[in-house]
Amino acid sequence: MTSTFSPLRRLLLAAVPALALGLGACADKDAPRYKLSAGERAWAEAFQQGHIWTFRNTTTGYERRYRVKEVKDKMESNVTKSLSITSYQQVVKVKVIREDSTSFRATGTADDVNMRGYQLLLALEAQSSQDPARLLINWTTGFSVPVGELEQGATAPLLPSFTAANGITYQNVVQLQYTYPTGPFYGPAPAWILRRLYYTKADGIIQFEETGGHVWARQ
Repeated sequence: MTSTFSPLRRLLLAAVPALALGLGACADKDAPRYKLSAGERAWAEAFQQGHIWTFRNTTTGYERRYRVKEVKDKMESNVTKSLSITSYQQVVKVKVIREDSTSFRATGTADDVNMRGYQLLLALEAQSSQDPARLLINWTTGFSVPVGELEQGATAPLLPSFTAANGITYQNVVQLQYTYPTGPFYGPAPAWILRRLYYTKADGIIQFEETGGHVWARQ
């Protein structure tokens, strides 16, 4: 069968994909790129791949060991529903797993529950003061360290000095607190849910407290 496409139409059809690719490349190239400052990036420096962190229960003497399994530092794209890239942002992701136990028994007791891991996300989403960098900690519940604001001189939620249950006094400690929701649709808070966490720029997590009252201090 003889094609009815004219040479001009063939030329136009061939040009459309190339034009689309060119526009996409231009859009990607022009999208703003937001990077963490050296000060902001330092909030995740305590997590080095392969390092072992040990926490001791101040009541029972029981210890938990966590290993930094994975650290990723890369630029990620923010994409709209129409698949166009609006910006790129530097994201640091850290995955930590528990070393001293491999099972998960949700019995509600502090020593039996294996918090199998948590992921920390340090991301600078915008360069404006309305959307500064934050360190997101997901560990039985969610915590957020206002890294960008702290680097700009904010003092909350900083404790100038804090003596942990291990007897060590730390300076400039971020105290984060989680309040379990209450109401007719919620039961009592599980004993293993974290209610308070202490974090420093130099050391990372130094202590955490569970709803059941157990305190775990870094060794």
